[in-house]
Amino acid sequence: MENRELDEIIKLFHASKFDMAKEACLNLLKLPIVEKEPLYIILLEVAKINRDDGLAIQYLDALIKLRNDNMEYYCEKAELCHKSGKINEGIQCYEQFIARNPEHANARYNFALYLKKNGQTKRALECYSDALALNIDNPSEVYLNQGVIYTAINDTNSAIECYLKALTLNKHYTPALYNLGGVYEELGERAYAIEQYSKIIAQEPENIRALSRLIQLREKPPFITIEVQRLESILKMSRRKVLTSIDMETGYFALGYAYDCAEEYSKAFHYYKKGNELSANRSELYQPDGVTNETQKLISHFTRSWLGNNQLQNDYSPIFVCGMFRSGSTLVESILSEHPAVYSGGELNFLDQVIRRTGDDITRFSVRELQEISKEYRQLVVDTFGENCLVIDKRPDNFKYIGLIKAVFPNAKIICTDRDPLDICISIYFQQLDSSLNYSTELRHIAHYYLEYKKILQHWKNILPDDIYVADYERLVDNPKEVCSELFAHFNLEWCEEYLNFYKTKKLVKTASIWQVRRPLQRGVARSEKYKSNISEIKELLNGNHNLKEG
Repeated sequence: MENRELDEIIKLFHASKFDMAKEACLNLLKLPIVEKEPLYIILLEVAKINRDDGLAIQYLDALIKLRNDNMEYYCEKAELCHKSGKINEGIQCYEQFIARNPEHANARYNFALYLKKNGQTKRALECYSDALALNIDNPSEVYLNQGVIYTAINDTNSAIECYLKALTLNKHYTPALYNLGGVYEELGERAYAIEQYSKIIAQEPENIRALSRLIQLREKPPFITIEVQRLESILKMSRRKVLTSIDMETGYFALGYAYDCAEEYSKAFHYYKKGNELSANRSELYQPDGVTNETQKLISHFTRSWLGNNQLQNDYSPIFVCGMFRSGSTLVESILSEHPAVYSGGELNFLDQVIRRTGDDITRFSVRELQEISKEYRQLVVDTFGENCLVIDKRPDNFKYIGLIKAVFPNAKIICTDRDPLDICISIYFQQLDSSLNYSTELRHIAHYYLEYKKILQHWKNILPDDIYVADYERLVDNPKEVCSELFAHFNLEWCEEYLNFYKTKKLVKTASIWQVRRPLQRGVARSEKYKSNISEIKELLNGNHNLKEG
């Protein structure tokens, strides 16, 4: 093949004449003597543009056959396999490259990233250790990533050890300082957390994330501190400074928190609104009609009849605490996990992970697929927490999967949390959340999503009346002994009043309620009362649905 022919194909590609470029490549590949690699690269790019993952994988196979020493081809194939739900094929891809190149440290590192993304945390840790043993460049980053995994599986001692190892190699390594501060926060070690964030500020005075954490660690007046003033100044200069949108978003939420604590509610709402406007830019547009249709689809499909025909037989009895975000689920989990037989798992993504791996539509799963979900979920829990742990899965949006949960785990115990609707809505709006929670950036969308939650919850209560306990936040705070007695009875666990000292326990807390659950139970002024002028539109919307909490 002459360079002139390849140049002509490249011109066609750059002119967006992809079909012509593809045809020219395929014709040249029929020749007995031709340089194949650049042609397959072009074919690969055309397949990716056409979103034909299957064809893209075929071209990557051809490139791997030509260049089995090129790690990039293996990595790209593995990512396409992940995207297509072919997780094991992606794993095999890395295994093949490592078998051929056992001394390749970066391959071990990339394989660890892939394994971690697909829930295989223990094996990911082993691959990171292999990369370190092979003297990978920048070992601080490897220790950092190991620390992230140990934090995710609640092994805080190992996480701290990894972050300290990273800092031994580079005492100015900001990500390790930040993550170490995060672990100390989760353990309730406020002073140690402040120390780490302060070290970051000492070397990076305009680090918005560290400033934001210091602001939110403030527990007593004055709340408008030098950190608040510095953060306001940085954000006002945003047009002159190179600030990322996510950093600005984080900063606005922190300022909202500071002014809320200072009881300057108008200013607080101003900053929360700016933070949510930026958050909306990184989220897909919320579609109320689409969410309502999904609700109806769930309700129509998951019926008593469906459960009778599809329910598996096993003795596994996990605990699920779910509901709306900011509705008291962390409080319920903290009290339950005081029992010696119960372990706090936090907001696990295991169920969502295995469901997405199985298919896009949960209403189409076969019994065989339900069996796979049951097996994979249980294995992820065992791999992470051990064989004999009664683990609480506190991922809030598992409420959508309750029908499926009862099909794959007939003995599962489920708690749904609820709270004053206005307080839920305003608390969600005041929290910087993941982009997948696209309803969280506008109050009217949060209210709509809450109403859909109530429809789904009522449906589950209708078809599973003995399997769901609804924990009402206000009632729990006002009558903790009564509610907790009911709560523990739901799990056939013995209740002890000492469990109300949950806030004194040095245990891991991994949610936005990280500091609230370290205080005794007490009823304060409803948050919505402080923002009456800002929530009139959702008050009207919610007032049209009386007895929401009873429903």
